[in-house]
Amino acid sequence: MSAQDRPVVLCFHHAGADTSAFTGWSRVLGGAAQVLPVRLPGRGPRFGEPRITAPSELDRYLEHLLDPVVGRRPHMLYGHSLGGLVAHRWALRRAVGGHRPPDLVALGAVSPPFPVPHAGRTELTDAHLLEYMASLGTPTDGLGIDRSIWTRFVLPVLRADLRLAAALADDTPPLPRGAVPSPILAVTGLDDPLVPPGTMVGWADRTQARFTEHTVRGGHFFAHSTRIPVLIAEEAGLTAAAGGPKDRTRVRAACPEAGSVE
Repeated sequence: MSAQDRPVVLCFHHAGADTSAFTGWSRVLGGAAQVLPVRLPGRGPRFGEPRITAPSELDRYLEHLLDPVVGRRPHMLYGHSLGGLVAHRWALRRAVGGHRPPDLVALGAVSPPFPVPHAGRTELTDAHLLEYMASLGTPTDGLGIDRSIWTRFVLPVLRADLRLAAALADDTPPLPRGAVPSPILAVTGLDDPLVPPGTMVGWADRTQARFTEHTVRGGHFFAHSTRIPVLIAEEAGLTAAAGGPKDRTRVRAACPEAGSVE
């Protein structure tokens, strides 16, 4: 299989995060697909760059970054929380532009409309942002966590990403019925306090193809588990995947780290 024929899985991280959430995905998918985590600017080695907070900025950034990478290659998307909004928007804009649609749009921990927390629509103090992250199961106190690191490096990114999430929730690109031509796989965490099981069924109206919903064990940040690439491989029919734990607590159906993009 040539490089241009090999499927690619584009992974979009959640708010305040980097591409590390997708570590280990390439091992799980084996030679079935190339895993390309997509890093938004203003974090990691690109911390000093301006962060994206407006949908129009995001559109230009992704078009410049991803269109040359994907081209006509078979590809799948996985977006987690904020990344789900990013993935869905990019799939919509690709469809509007007449490009090859993704073979699968997988969305984790995000419901339509996205339940943007108050933190995304106003400027909250660092203390309130830390409380918000703690409510989602992120260890922000004790356990060796240095709060000064959060204040300097994490919270500025989180604040900008939540602002972007609020803007994306209010701005959906035009497409008949607001639906993508690709199948949608929706994944929820059994113990997710923000997007609990059953709240992602609205994605069934956002696809012109097949809709499948899975619930896995975990809270809001279950993307760190290698269970997710297994689900993607199964749903997309990637027969060469290496496989991994198939921990699924409920299934409802209706009708990869080899590199990074930055």
